[in-house]
Amino acid sequence: MTQEKTAGHIGFRSIARRLFRYALIAFPVVLILSLSVLAGKEYYTGRSDFCGTSCHIMEPYYKSWQRDIHATKANAGCVDCHYRPGERHTVKAKLKGLSQLLSYFSGRSGGARPRPRVPDDGCLRRGCHAKSEFMDTVLEIKDVKFVHTKHMTIDPDQIAANSAKLSELTIQLKTSLDSTTFAAVQQLAILAGDPEKSRQMIRQLVDPARTDPTTAGVAGQYISAMHRDIRLKQLGNLQCSSCHAHNDDEEHFSVSRQTCYLCHFVNQQFNTETARCLGCHKPPSIAIPVHGSNVPEGSADISGASAGTMDHAVIVANNVNCASCHADLVSGTGQVTRQRCAACHDLSEYYEDFDNNLNTKTVGSLHKVHTSNLHALCSDCHEQIDHALQTKDYMVAEGGFLTPVLDNCAHCHPNHHRGHVELLAGAAPSPIPAGMPNAMFGSRVNCLGCHTTAATDPKGTPLIEATRQACVACHSNDYDKLFDQWVSRLDAGIKDARFLATKATKQLEELGESQLAKRSQASQLIQQGNSALQFVASFKGIHNRNYALELLDYASEKFNKAIELMAQPAALDKK
Repeated sequence: MTQEKTAGHIGFRSIARRLFRYALIAFPVVLILSLSVLAGKEYYTGRSDFCGTSCHIMEPYYKSWQRDIHATKANAGCVDCHYRPGERHTVKAKLKGLSQLLSYFSGRSGGARPRPRVPDDGCLRRGCHAKSEFMDTVLEIKDVKFVHTKHMTIDPDQIAANSAKLSELTIQLKTSLDSTTFAAVQQLAILAGDPEKSRQMIRQLVDPARTDPTTAGVAGQYISAMHRDIRLKQLGNLQCSSCHAHNDDEEHFSVSRQTCYLCHFVNQQFNTETARCLGCHKPPSIAIPVHGSNVPEGSADISGASAGTMDHAVIVANNVNCASCHADLVSGTGQVTRQRCAACHDLSEYYEDFDNNLNTKTVGSLHKVHTSNLHALCSDCHEQIDHALQTKDYMVAEGGFLTPVLDNCAHCHPNHHRGHVELLAGAAPSPIPAGMPNAMFGSRVNCLGCHTTAATDPKGTPLIEATRQACVACHSNDYDKLFDQWVSRLDAGIKDARFLATKATKQLEELGESQLAKRSQASQLIQQGNSALQFVASFKGIHNRNYALELLDYASEKFNKAIELMAQPAALDKK
């Protein structure tokens, strides 16, 4: 029995030794075969034609690549650009490829535009677009000069200079304004949106008639510096693929002009800051005929321009604003709407900052997340902006080049209706005393509620006039007569106040030079009365009848006090 067990044990060990020898022989063979298969698979799946022919959603991108200079001349394949140098054979790269494979077979891909991941160091490496050779090269595209460094590099000197300017403007505003007004200016300055709208609101806060006339201009510079700071810092978020992307099937990737327009024109006044015309364009070097055909560049013969020509060199030398002729070259706002966000986000937490805290800091944070991390294109979030010169036929037939100016009344008429609104709200400018707002103010009745009837002004210009019918329509027929009573009483009040103003002014002129103190006091009283009188007369007291009558009484009181003061017996003032 013992001998049988020993023989069996020896036999098992013999079999194990033979299997081990076979394994030692087979392992290198299997390893070599496996490595060969993996190498073949790596080679095959790393070929551009594998990407283009094995996956139907990649077909248009593959065809555009075949026509691209990177394929025809540089012989750069998909993996040469879409992986960082040295990344292709890493575990991370394999996991990326596996995730794309799973997405394809799970049906998650194909419905939306693929998001390419082309890292900057894949473009800016030696043998391709090396930084030292490429970034500072001046590229001339028609009349546009472009340098990559200015668009992709944060200049610390520029940021420092802008920060110093911001500090200087802050000190000036704190000196000129009270703390409450300065805090309001700060809040307006960091609002995301059109800086010009913030400037208009600030001009209402910082009225040149009430403060130092230069303060409103300083506040405008303060807004520009705040927005310039965020724009300079946004350059650090840009990548090669922020501008160079797949925009159509004809080119594998190109620069969409929309990217240029959105970066330069969003929330920017025409021909200022990043929208400054000569920052990108060279002025035309040819004579531009006002009528007729263009004169060939370099030609001294301008006889073809029958009605005269325009020389841009003279225009630039005289510092004529480009907006004088070209204000229509930019159209569209490029704004970001909530609907654009909803295309990617469906949870309320993503909208919290957008809805409640949209300021320059928030915008900077959103740009960093979406541009740097998520590789979003500008057009994914922003509405379109157009930038083009309109044809002469359109200009003559439609007058379209005038539209931006006609739509901006405030350019020629800044704060045109401000006085009317102040009267309506019972908030006249200091030192005129404040009062109660119009009763309709609390009912949210706006200008359209009363101005309902077409009419013309003394120049024959059409306008919409307020009439008593608007009162009757909302109230009753009794307001037809009430309207006449209101107008009559206001006219009488203005007439009486003007009579007293004339009388007081005449007495002031007749007052002897020796009575300096009395002249000063009387002059101040007359000035206070005139301020209230002119406010009511200029901005139509009917906008707030009760408040207007109070101000007329106030004006009359000031005039009467001046008259009484000057009627007192003369006394020699001490000099």
